[in-house]
Formats: sequence, structure tokens, C-alpha cells
Amino acid sequence: MKTKRYSSVALCCLFLLLFACKTSKLKEPAEVPEKTAFYTLELTRDTLSNKTSAVVKDVNVVDSKVRHVVDIAKTKEPNFLKIEILYKNNKVVNLVTEHPLYKRFDLYSESGKIESKLISLSQDLLIFRAPYFDQYKKITILETINFKESTPIILKK
Repeated sequence: MKTKRYSSVALCCLFLLLFACKTSKLKEPAEVPEKTAFYTLELTRDTLSNKTSAVVKDVNVVDSKVRHVVDIAKTKEPNFLKIEILYKNNKVVNLVTEHPLYKRFDLYSESGKIESKLISLSQDLLIFRAPYFDQYKKITILETINFKESTPIILKK
């Protein structure tokens, strides 16, 4: 009988000791909710000077998490854009997207053959989403046309 009593007292002491030694958790600072920005850029191609210009039309920020992965496979295509966003808190986001001014269409002829055509536009909108950290400081757009890089387009806030 005494051994049962001693073992139950020892067990209670052990539990008290474990709970008494438990470290208190420090309160972590409240995390900033993750946000996503939807950027709308207007791209215009001047065919005489053979240069592209860009203007930020809109930046729409929403409380949502975006899974951001750079699509390297698009860099194998002949026409694409590399976009780098530098935020005011010095965070950098990189993106790769298809060039909106160069579109490829597959046409089916009556004989059943597929013919691929490249159509170039003089103006179009580019809408993309990216993780949002703060207002952007600078957006750099590097344009690749027919596998050749052109001079970067730099947009400052």
C-alpha cells in the first residue's frame, strides 16, 4: 500500500516539476499579412525606332498569398519579357512572361495542314501578379525579341 502511495506522490511531483519548468513562450510580433499585387502595364512598340515603351497603368493590391515561381521554360521561347520589381524595402521579385506584343497563332488550312503565324502588335496590356511587399521603387523590363535582348525599360515610381 505504501509503495502505491509513494509512486503516485512521485508521479504528481514529476508532473508538477515538468509544468513548473516549462518555458513561457515569448509573444512574436504580429506578422504582416501576405499580399499580392496585380500590375497592369501598357506596352507600346514604335516601329520606326524599333523600341518598346511601357507605362504602369494600375497596381491593385489584395490580401492574398501568391505562390511565386519563375517560369524558366519561357526563356526558351523566341519572345519573352523578364521583369524585376524592386520594392522600397529593397526586396526584389523576378518574373518571366510571354511577350504580349508578339503572338503566335496556329491556323488550319482546308487541306488539313497546320500553319503557324507570328503577329506583332503595336500596343497591348500586360497584366501579371507578383508578391507585394511595399510600393515599388523601380520596375525593370528586359525584352527578348527573336532570341535577342534589347535595352532594358526602367520604370520608376
